[in-house]
Amino acid sequence: MRWLPGATFALLAAGAAVAACEGTSGLASEGPPPKEITAREGGRDDGAGERPDDGGPELVEERCDPGKAFSPPELEPALEPTADTIRSAVMSPGELELHYLKYTSAASTGERWALRRVTRPSREAAWSAPATVDVGEAVAGLSLAAGGLKAYWWTLESNFVASRPDLDATFSGAKTFWLAKKSQLFVVASNDAAYYAEYVSDGSVVDRVIMRASMNSGASGLLAGGPVPDLHVNGTSDSQPVLNRDETALYFSSNRPGGKGLADIWVARRSSKLEAFGAPVHLPELSTESVDGVSWVSDDDCEILIERAAHIYVARRPL
Repeated sequence: MRWLPGATFALLAAGAAVAACEGTSGLASEGPPPKEITAREGGRDDGAGERPDDGGPELVEERCDPGKAFSPPELEPALEPTADTIRSAVMSPGELELHYLKYTSAASTGERWALRRVTRPSREAAWSAPATVDVGEAVAGLSLAAGGLKAYWWTLESNFVASRPDLDATFSGAKTFWLAKKSQLFVVASNDAAYYAEYVSDGSVVDRVIMRASMNSGASGLLAGGPVPDLHVNGTSDSQPVLNRDETALYFSSNRPGGKGLADIWVARRSSKLEAFGAPVHLPELSTESVDGVSWVSDDDCEILIERAAHIYVARRPL
């Protein structure tokens, strides 16, 4: 990768250990490594956002073959498919709750995004009717962290974070989340780092590059960020980074060569969060001639939510 002027990867304190390890070799294959899914990983968190310790992992049946391609994406009927604009659908741990954003307009306030929420009693059950969560700010972009107890979003004016005491409660108390350059960001599940896209110029070409920054534990914000190594292709635009819970898969949208359309879905993988990501791989089964992006992926890589043409689609890997 060509390092771009003005972008550093000297992350301080909280991010130093991870940043140092991202120079090591990573994975380059499309299919993720086989993974044992435990009962605690497959189930819902308790009210504190922690899974109960049952003394050891209990193996359960895997719901897909992680080496197979995703089935064709299907429109998610529970997320208001007739609405003009739906985006940023994300599930909470256990996959029993889903938040998404619905575009609204009002003459007095201008463009707004309403935070919507649906729930279900089990993975096999139907989603409930959507309900609006009043977070007090216009919303765009969405990610959940800290076991589903924190929600982060972005507007043209600022970045915000809201919290809740348990998974049965709704988010409230939105506060400004500091970031030197306001950007749509994705905060990882562990709540210690964020990924986002930033425009970077080398003096002749302006690229959009996926960046990573660690949380500033002493303030409500991020430390200085830097480009994710070996991810960007010069002269292209990358955006919408989304990671699984253990941070071994990084999905993003890009107009780099090898795609089908305006912006396709790509994924870079690694065996652990202490290693570098391997070379990004194109996912043709999830991409079209339009603009495609991922908003959420399950940790076992069996299910994925896709933003396309102002709607949310779901795709699953078969057994």
